[in-house]
Formats: sequence, structure tokens, C-alpha cells
Amino acid sequence: MKFSLITMSALLLFTSPAITSAKIIKKNEIKKTFDEDHGWWWYEEEVLDENETKTTIKYKISPEAKREIESQKETQKLLQLLIKQQIISNQLNKDIKDRLDYAFPDTVPKYTTNKKTGKKCLTNSSKDCFVMPIIAEGQQVPALKAFLRNPSPENSKNWLQWQGTYFNHVSNVSHGLRFAFLKDGAEAYPTETAYAYGDNLFNPRALDLKTKRERDTLKSMKEEIAYLIFIGESLAFEKSTDIFVDLETLSRGYMKDMNKALIFSSKESYNRMERYANNVLKNDKTKQSLYNGWSKIKKSIRPNLFKTYNIVMTPAAVAYIKTKEMKKPLFQTISVGNITRNKIRENTIEFLKYSGILKGADFSADKNWNSLEKDSKMLKKQVELPKRELPKNHKNGDGEEYEKDK
Repeated sequence: MKFSLITMSALLLFTSPAITSAKIIKKNEIKKTFDEDHGWWWYEEEVLDENETKTTIKYKISPEAKREIESQKETQKLLQLLIKQQIISNQLNKDIKDRLDYAFPDTVPKYTTNKKTGKKCLTNSSKDCFVMPIIAEGQQVPALKAFLRNPSPENSKNWLQWQGTYFNHVSNVSHGLRFAFLKDGAEAYPTETAYAYGDNLFNPRALDLKTKRERDTLKSMKEEIAYLIFIGESLAFEKSTDIFVDLETLSRGYMKDMNKALIFSSKESYNRMERYANNVLKNDKTKQSLYNGWSKIKKSIRPNLFKTYNIVMTPAAVAYIKTKEMKKPLFQTISVGNITRNKIRENTIEFLKYSGILKGADFSADKNWNSLEKDSKMLKKQVELPKRELPKNHKNGDGEEYEKDK
């Protein structure tokens, strides 16, 4: 027997004549018990009528009817949950539509009036159906949209005023960044700020200091860094770039104290370069520095290392890095084709920053200048940067003319 909520309500009315004329104001919790002898459920419920008088009503239903009612209640709960989720979904869809309407507004009419015939026509299908098209970004700025659609004196003035306000704001943005840096330096902007203190961009002294700091940093890490220089395979390329000139740079400056070795893939390639050094460089007085650079570097024939580090072209430089804090060493190819000490310095510093061993703020302008002050005190004399040539009559930032260094 189907037993709906409506049937249950009708049953209450017929089984409780005492309250048929009463208006139920409040219901208490329903008490239910199972009658095993008769096989049905008894329900007792206290209600308050219009006079606030408690009345107990009692009714019975079969187990089948009870299951039907409970099933209907579960269905009702599910429907309520679905309705709630639908409300949430509708709101999300509305938010998405609002955002899309703002980002991609569609305000260009699909149809307009033909200026010649006065008839309806497709927008921008001809010169007589012209409507100024405006991209989405332009439509987000009503002052711009109005000006482009109708460049009247009033709209033009309004657009110029908006532009002025915009450029003033952008100017404040740039000044805010600048003043924040001037106030807190590397703390506010922890990067390599080589030109941050009013240095001349054409002839930046801070750049020389940055190079010096990088050299000093690598010299201080000479027990933690070593270089494997792979040569002798790409003969045409090495000859065109004069490999011995590049090798000579590794015997000077900060690189002369760094651990390094030339790696060959075979005895043949080693002998070829050794013969050239002994027969050509050694006997030519103008190339003694090249011979000295060659002779001062350690050499090793290790074909297995070419495979280990996937060397497909020479010359190539691989850095070995092992600091006290590191559990395992790092190996990294840092240069291919150019193995001068400047290129190795630049790429090694970048890799140390990339690996988190160094930070960009370690080479900020204030620290670079402070390092020069420290060296001056240590040497008890003024440490000068090398002079740099400038074009004659070049004006600096103050409008003064530089004279070419003599």
C-alpha cells in the first residue's frame, strides 16, 4: 500500500477527532514504537493548539508505509541538496559571465544603418556601414572608447585628461620603486643593482666593480671549484678561434690560481697540439705568452670523461663545485666554444646563483663599492679602477663634456 505524506496527514485527522478543529501551532519531537503483536508502528506526538493546550495524538502505520515515508523523506533531502548546489552553480556561472563580459565586452553592434541608403546593414561590411572597432582592452576604458567612437572636443579633452592622470600615476610608480631602493638598498631590491646609485650608464664604474667582486669571489672559492677544459676534437672551429689564445687567458688573472686541467679524448689529439706548441709557438718570440699559457696548464687523456659529460664539441668547460655545505659535488658544463677566463667567470657566477650557492644581492652596488673601500684600507693606498676611453665630446648626465682619456 502506498503511503504518502498527504495520506499520513489525513490519517491524523480521522484518528484524532479531538484536534480536528484545533489549529496546530507547535509540534514536539515524535515518539515512535513498534507493536510486535500487530506488526505496525505507533507514533505519538504532542502538539499545542490555539489555546496553548497540549494534546497528544497517536496514529499507526504499517512497516511498508513507514518505509515509503522514509524513502520520500530521503528523496526530499536529496532534492533540497540538488537545489542548493544548483543555486551555487548559477552564482558561479554568473560570476564567470560578468568577468568575461568585462574582459571581452561585445559592444560593437552586429548591425548598423547604411549611411547612404538608410537601410539596415552588417556592421563594417562596407564604408557606408562603418562603426569604429575597438578591441577589448580599449572598451575597458570608457574614456578611450568614447573618444575613438566620437572624437568630439569634449571627448578628446576627457581622453587627454585621463591620459595625463595615467602618466602621472605611472611616474609615481617608477619614483616609488626608486625611492624605496635609495632608502633600503639591497634589502628592498636583493638583485645585482650595478647601476643603482646614479652611475653613468655609458661608462659604468659599478660594472667594473661587479667584475672585480666576481673575480674575488671565485678566488676565495679556489679550493671548492675546479675546471675541466675539453679540447682537441672540433679542429676546424678551434683553429678558426685560435684556441691557444683562449688558453693563454687561463694562465693570467684570477684563473692562474684556479684548479684546472686540459682533457683530451686521445693521445693523437694531445700529440697534435703538443707538436704545434713546441714547433711553432715555442720558437716564435711573438707567441711566447701563448706557449707559456699552454705549458702551465695540467693535461690529461681521459676519453671516458667526454662520454660522462656528453661533450659533443670543443672547446668546452665543465665546472666541478663542492662546498663544505654540500653533500654531493655539482658538475656543470658552463661554456662551449668560448673558454676565455671572462666567459668562464661570468657563467660560473651565474651557475652559482642558479644553484643557490650565491645570491644576486651578494653583488649589489653597495657591496661592490664597499669591497673597494675594504681593499683600499688593506693596501693602505687608494685602489683605482682602470681608465676607460670615451668618445670625444661625449656629454655625461650633467651636460658636461668628457675629454678622451690619454
